[in-house]
Amino acid sequence: MVQRLKLSPHDVGKLLLACYIVYFATYFGRTHYSSAMVAIIPEFGCTKAEAGLVSSYFYAIYAVFQIVHAVIADRSNNKAMIGISLAVSAATNLMMPFMPSIAAMKYVWMLNGIAQSAMVTHLMGICAKMVPIDMLPRTMTILITASSLGSLLSYLFSSFFISIASWKFLFYSGAVILGASTLLWFFTINKLEKRCIYEENTETTPAPQAAVSTNFKQIIYMFLSGGLIISLLITTIDGIHREGMISWFPSFVKESYNVSESFSVFIAILLPMLSFFGSPLARFVTTKIGNRASSVVRGTMFYGISLVLLVVLRFTAWSGIVVSCVIFAVLSLLMTAINVSFINNTSVEMAAYGCSALLTGILNFGYCAGSAVSGYVMGAISDKLGWTAVLDFLWIVAVVAVALGLIVSVLWTRFLKRLNISKQQADAAV
Repeated sequence: MVQRLKLSPHDVGKLLLACYIVYFATYFGRTHYSSAMVAIIPEFGCTKAEAGLVSSYFYAIYAVFQIVHAVIADRSNNKAMIGISLAVSAATNLMMPFMPSIAAMKYVWMLNGIAQSAMVTHLMGICAKMVPIDMLPRTMTILITASSLGSLLSYLFSSFFISIASWKFLFYSGAVILGASTLLWFFTINKLEKRCIYEENTETTPAPQAAVSTNFKQIIYMFLSGGLIISLLITTIDGIHREGMISWFPSFVKESYNVSESFSVFIAILLPMLSFFGSPLARFVTTKIGNRASSVVRGTMFYGISLVLLVVLRFTAWSGIVVSCVIFAVLSLLMTAINVSFINNTSVEMAAYGCSALLTGILNFGYCAGSAVSGYVMGAISDKLGWTAVLDFLWIVAVVAVALGLIVSVLWTRFLKRLNISKQQADAAV
């Protein structure tokens, strides 16, 4: 007889609300450097490549620590790690306006990257432990939308502060929101822990962990035999696309269509606004397709559509600001759906086997590595070759992503079938 910790459906809603606020605050405290970059560049007199290095430093250190948290998240105190992450991120936001140069900003934002690297894996860890498995897919679908909402508010605040005062107030607001979220998190999670109940599992069927354990040999087997090593490359390319477009879209609009800084940031709100629906889109396609297609098949489908739009964008971008904004916004939607499919949905597929947080951290490592590349590389390409070359770069790497997606779709689908057959054989033997 096995006992497992569980929240009631009513309390799951409270946990989701707390996690949603935390994830929202995290993204607000992360994306507003990108949203304010169009104003920071002229103030410090730096190149776009130099300004992009701040984001690159953030995501590079974030990616490294993703691996650390991926290893410890399923066995560590998720509650404490989330709280520490919020508090340190609040402190770095408060420090940013006082930095004397763009070079100094790099190191403060690196510290923010270390702090925030704990968030995704430990949120997945606490949800996997406290939320019933049948409620987990819907819970994660809702939670992911918080990232887009945080980015949306960041761009709104940035446009407002740039137009009336200074970009520095954006970081002050980030410190306040993150600090308040820290207090709310500990207050809420402490109450919920006391309300947890233990459910007795009287089934005689072997636990799923008997088929796949979280030790490194099994994880390596999953990545090699299931092709997740290729998924890691795809999430890297998704990071280049998604974060690159969000970070550099205001500068692209300002320089290509000769508009003001505040207006370029304001119109960039379209990207997080549509990306908000990326997670629901991925969930909708999942419910319609069901078990007929795995998470990576759905993600590859989204990438194929994105490739077509990127090619169209390459040849229509200079026809007007409206066309570019619409295509960029739809791409933001699709890139979020790709992210959810390859990272979150793949992790949910393995939720019953006790390795969701580990998979989330490893796959998110790829995404963050791509984000680190996008900050500097896209800025450098724009400095030296212009925005047309940037658009060429985007569709070319999309071709690579689609090709890799077709390969991993076959491998991961076969892996899931073998896993299911193994479980059926174990059930039959009981």
